[in-house]
Amino acid sequence: MIKPVFAKPWCPERGFSLLEFVIVATLVGFLAAKLLRNETTYQEKAEKTVVEQLIGTCRSALHLQVAEMLVKGNVEGVRSFANQNPMDWLGEKPKNYAGEYYAPTAGTVESGNWYFDMQSRNLVYLPNNVTHLHTAAAEGNKLRFRVVVVSEDGEGVGRSKVVGVNLVPAVTYDWTPSE
Repeated sequence: MIKPVFAKPWCPERGFSLLEFVIVATLVGFLAAKLLRNETTYQEKAEKTVVEQLIGTCRSALHLQVAEMLVKGNVEGVRSFANQNPMDWLGEKPKNYAGEYYAPTAGTVESGNWYFDMQSRNLVYLPNNVTHLHTAAAEGNKLRFRVVVVSEDGEGVGRSKVVGVNLVPAVTYDWTPSE
C-alpha cells in the first residue's frame, strides 16, 4: 500500500485533550485582554490628539482675527474676543459641535461633543475616554477653555495696553494616556 505524501505520522487521529484546550483558551483570552486594553489606550490618545488639534486651530483663527484688528488699529475691539465663542472663528464648525447652551445640565450634550457654555463663556468638551483624564472633582471630566485678553498688567480685561489674546484651559487638567 502506498502512503499518501500529505500524511502526518506525528498527528494521531484524535482531537485536543481537555488540558490542551484549557491552555489554548487561556492564552487566547490573555492575548485578547491585552489587545483590548491597548485599543482603549490608543482610542484615548487619538481623542486627546483631536481635542488638542481643534484647540490649536481655534488659537490660530483667534490670532489671525486679532492681527487683522490690530493692523486696522482697533485695539479696543480686541477686548471683545474674551466673550466670543471660539467656534465662530472657524470657517467650518466640527461635526461634533453641539451648539451654544446656557449652563446645560448633565446629559444635555453627549460625550464626544463640544459646546459653548453661554453662562461661563467657556468652550467645553465632554470626552468619551476618560481613563487617564484628571480634572477638578467638580468638573466631572469636562475640559473647559476660555479666551483671555493679555494686557501689560497681566491676564484679564484691565485698562492697560492689550498685548495679546489666547485660548487657555479654564480649569487645569492632566490627560496623559499610558504607553
